[in-house]
Amino acid sequence: MSNTHIQNVISILQKSKISIASLAPAWKNYFPDISEKAFIGALKKAGFWGVSETALGVDLVTALVAQKIERDNRTLKKSGASRVYITAACPAAAVYIRQKFPEFAENIILESSPLLQHAAMLKTLYGNDCAVVFIGPCPIKKQEASTCKSVDGALSFREVSDFFEKKKIHLDTFNAAIDKQADTYGSSFVPYKFTITEKPLHTYEDGGISNSFSKYDVSVSCSAIFGLDNLEKKLIRCKSTVEGGAHLLITLACPGGCSKCMYK
Repeated sequence: MSNTHIQNVISILQKSKISIASLAPAWKNYFPDISEKAFIGALKKAGFWGVSETALGVDLVTALVAQKIERDNRTLKKSGASRVYITAACPAAAVYIRQKFPEFAENIILESSPLLQHAAMLKTLYGNDCAVVFIGPCPIKKQEASTCKSVDGALSFREVSDFFEKKKIHLDTFNAAIDKQADTYGSSFVPYKFTITEKPLHTYEDGGISNSFSKYDVSVSCSAIFGLDNLEKKLIRCKSTVEGGAHLLITLACPGGCSKCMYK
């Protein structure tokens, strides 16, 4: 199956004038000795027109969530009622909630992840004919990508290593020659680099959503829940005790959050 995914991506690169890698922030955990410039340069040498950070979709998701909560808050403030909102940024967590806690299914606020929002953004910026390939550790996001029209292909980090091997690109050598080679192929994210309060995204275990949300003037308490065991405990508590107002649960299936996902 891995070879099938790789061949599909190679075919996409051959057919598309503009092909963009949507790169998950956890890449640095799997290639810790490779610089950002070298990794971008290697992907471009392999045939990608550009490399963009999947995390750009975080701001798009956050804006939609903030708008929804702001509208609902007008009613909540008048009545003194409470409401729990749940992000669907993690497809695995959303599936778990629907299966184990169906009573909370209607609390899932947005049926779109940062990946899907990011892919749609790239299609808007560079045209519907541009090809978007997701690169990340999460098998559920790969499955999500396979069912979404805006995402044309997907590779795990392990598959990317095999992909580079097929392309005869050696990351260690490329990393050592960064000053010369990376500049040849270009070494910047498109359309721009994602940042939160001037810190790198991978320092934020929840994928940056709660930090991105903080810039909106919306009255809501945010909680990032890592791991399905912790999610189960939180939802059980929410059944019985929830204070008035809006409460946003940022749910992630992996215990360490997106940046520490251990899938390859």
